Amino acid sequence: MPRLVLVLALACSTLTVPAVADACGNSVMASLYRRVHKAEAALDAGKYQRAARLARAELARQEGARHGDKALERRARRVLALAVVRSGGDVRVEERGRGDLLDEQPAISWAITALRQLRDDAIAAHPDCALEPARCSADLVPSSAGELAEALARSPDLRAEALATLGRLAEADLMPGPDAWAALARLRGEQGDAAGREAAILRCR
Repeated sequence: MPRLVLVLALACSTLTVPAVADACGNSVMASLYRRVHKAEAALDAGKYQRAARLARAELARQEGARHGDKALERRARRVLALAVVRSGGDVRVEERGRGDLLDEQPAISWAITALRQLRDDAIAAHPDCALEPARCSADLVPSSAGELAEALARSPDLRAEALATLGRLAEADLMPGPDAWAALARLRGEQGDAAGREAAILRCR
């Protein structure tokens, strides 16, 4: 009987050790995701410099990690790109490999490239895209499409694309947030659409 008790005790110990390890692993992951969440919260609060600083730090950590977390990297890149766009040029990004700060329009171009890639990744990852390839379009990911359009609205050559995207999202009541409405209001104002501008401002508020 004592031998049976010892065998059972050893068996139980082998079951509990992975659970402890899993708990540690979950704690580490929770800490990593909290850092990105802080950057996202700063972005939502309009604290663009803080959001950019936190996002840059996370991107540097991911780049230096042996096995980076793609989801964390994408979230940090989104925060940095939107901080560049929404700050009106106050937030800049470094030119890769040189450390020089990009001027406003090159920084906006970087943000557009980043947000376009994030939108395309979101489309590819959408379950409907896998089930029905013919449905693979930006309509599946209105939030990512709207954020890209915010960036496009900051580029003189791409404002028509931004207006078309934001107008379609507004008509379908799929705008991702007040910043997208603000971008639509600016674009409509530039087009001389006073009524459309006021309608977008009201929705933004």
